[in-house]
Amino acid sequence: MAGALDGVRVLDLTAWQAGPFLTMALADFGADVIKIEAPSRLDGWRGAAGMMVDLAYEKGPLWLTMNRNKRGISLDLRSAEGRELFLRLVAEADVVVENYTPRVMEGFGLGFEVLRAANERIMLVALSGFGATGPWRDYSAFAFPTEEVSGLAYPTGFPDSGPMLVGHSVTDVFAGAMGALAVLGALHKRERTGQGDAVDLSQIEGLTTFLARELLDAQLHGRAPVRRGNRRADAVPHGVFPTAVAGHWLALAVRDDAEWVRWCEVAGRVDLAADPTLATLAGRTAAIDRVEEAVGAWSSTLAGDDAARACQEAGIAASPALKPSGLLADDQLWADGFFVVLDRAIVGAHPYPGPIVRLHDTPATFDRPAPRYGEHTDEVLRELLGFDDAALAGLYERGITSRVPLAQDWR
Repeated sequence: MAGALDGVRVLDLTAWQAGPFLTMALADFGADVIKIEAPSRLDGWRGAAGMMVDLAYEKGPLWLTMNRNKRGISLDLRSAEGRELFLRLVAEADVVVENYTPRVMEGFGLGFEVLRAANERIMLVALSGFGATGPWRDYSAFAFPTEEVSGLAYPTGFPDSGPMLVGHSVTDVFAGAMGALAVLGALHKRERTGQGDAVDLSQIEGLTTFLARELLDAQLHGRAPVRRGNRRADAVPHGVFPTAVAGHWLALAVRDDAEWVRWCEVAGRVDLAADPTLATLAGRTAAIDRVEEAVGAWSSTLAGDDAARACQEAGIAASPALKPSGLLADDQLWADGFFVVLDRAIVGAHPYPGPIVRLHDTPATFDRPAPRYGEHTDEVLRELLGFDDAALAGLYERGITSRVPLAQDWR
């Protein structure tokens, strides 16, 4: 069955997570994504120090996850011949995705106007840290500094702590998801106009959209956010509580007074349900330490799954706080088809996270593990540009492409 994006060809110049996540989403739904890697500068997620030892550059688990369903080629864009070949590929493509700082594509001589001259229908999606304009446009950005400067880390943490990171690179995943949405919008616009477009996506601004409440509070009252840890002002109790199994935790949110009464029934604490000082949110907030102590005392007598099930059966939002090993054994995720087992040369068969979006008639497919370095160079150049054996041999001889990384520049 053809995928929803069957017939869309994407040239992927991205590295690390934000851009590869975007192109992975497109590839999962049938787009022909061609991952273009430089002979002498590899994606940091292929490895770093020692990546050439024992083919380590082919074993990076994060790289393997983000680059499934793609074809991979090697091409040196710093050379005039490599740029010319890239523009010929642009003429056969629909979308180019890159997550460099804005100066890089211009430095290659491959700005949007150059790409559009090669193909008026091409769409360029740029996912830089700070966007294409402004005084910080050429600053480098990485996940955690980006999270800090976006404002997202400031309200995160405990009352007596400084700003804290969320714990994972939310910057990259959110930017990748928004970039995929932008591609769909640009494709829809092209269907109406026949013209391509350039998409400028600032990863900083993407995260700042999470702070609507805090921005409004600053505008109206001049207040800085209050760090609450796992607590919330509009739900008490709200947090993560210990269970009877060491290292296992229960996440619980009691959202209103009726749910509080039901939780008291689940926990067998009729005394708390009858206490008028705890009957309202304001009362529970004033006695929050006492409330959380009661929840912890109850949850500590049960396994996380049992405690969560008891709450859910009473209509109270609760779940085990799963660690990665628990996710891999979670019946819900396997039943939903979230994990997909892919068998790849060198590393073997392993489960990988699948799509979180499921289309009924054109579901995502997983028929290709992440490409080995330069695996499809010959195939792509033959198919799209008509190269023969002699022409391909010349490219390898001149270092325009390579079958293994040349490992000259790991910065």
